Amino acid sequence: MATAYKVPLTPPCQFSLNTPLGVFKYRVIWKDVPSGFSDDDIQEAGWIIDVMDSTGVLLIAGVPMLPGQNLFAQDAYLGIPSMWIVNQDFPDDAPTFANLGVTTNLYYSL
Repeated sequence: MATAYKVPLTPPCQFSLNTPLGVFKYRVIWKDVPSGFSDDDIQEAGWIIDVMDSTGVLLIAGVPMLPGQNLFAQDAYLGIPSMWIVNQDFPDDAPTFANLGVTTNLYYSL
């Protein structure tokens, strides 16, 4: 089994990971619900993550940071490390604006 590493986050933020296939850059941002949307609308606020190559070229944009899955499973062919969200208090809950990097953390494995 691969070793898991915690990404120290103080969101919103950017960070880089050196991997055997090269350097990947990440951007973590909060997307708020656009004004004019009500509770009946499908859109929800939440954290998303973008992935860029070492030169800053965008490879993947707007991946929701949701628990219980490898965030980049469908993009494994790009060599992007596996990443997942772990909420230590409520494992099935998505990170909130206030708890990402506090009680909800991002982990990766190579």
